[in-house]
Amino acid sequence: MFSWGDDAPPPPSAAGVWYTPFPVSFSGEDGTYQAEDGSEITCDGYSVTVAKDGVSMVGKLSADCTQMQFDNGAKWKKQIIGRGLEPGEDVPSGEQEDLLSESAVASIVDRLNKRIDVWGLSESTERKIIESFVKAGNALLKPAIESFGSSWVPILIMILDETKSREETYEVVRSYIIASFRDPLVEHFNGKIDIPLVGEEKEAEMLTSLVDRLVDIIVPLALDGLDRTGASVHPIGALSDEAD
Repeated sequence: MFSWGDDAPPPPSAAGVWYTPFPVSFSGEDGTYQAEDGSEITCDGYSVTVAKDGVSMVGKLSADCTQMQFDNGAKWKKQIIGRGLEPGEDVPSGEQEDLLSESAVASIVDRLNKRIDVWGLSESTERKIIESFVKAGNALLKPAIESFGSSWVPILIMILDETKSREETYEVVRSYIIASFRDPLVEHFNGKIDIPLVGEEKEAEMLTSLVDRLVDIIVPLALDGLDRTGASVHPIGALSDEAD
């Protein structure tokens, strides 16, 4: 009744302001975008090439086209108005009831609609069917993962909630790291390491300070590792709608 389209999806749009880290505005269409400073972005599916003054680098766009992760480790982020990401900008009001936001759902529907071809149905009818399916699934996602009872579930929900500020998200992640990594590690070290002439209380305090510094180093290294592998852009490998 339906098949996956054989052709690669049209290039996603890279038009807009990108932090490079300085904000640079790109405009264009059909997979090629230029900036006033001479920079150019070329999209081939979700693969991108950025060139300027004869120098180029390659990378990939994130699924929602808001990040570029380059093979050399650099990352660009797109300016997003209305999600609390700009300096002084308020986060969206209200609550995000389901796991995925409306914009995330729309992105999923767009990508599925590009790849699914149901014989005899128009594009608009296909989209309505896909949208109904995705929305129904989204309504069930949060209660489903909450039923797992895993400690990482609140982190996932917070990260996907676009109504939460950076500060709120950071605090939840930080608390999780302290509870699941820092405190157990201090307890383990306290049973293995003995500091002469220091009482248990002072010893625990010193070990906590030591582990805090260790966490400060490990977390950025881990995130850098995700960036270098591209996992922060493609969490589960290559995008399913990229050309083979």
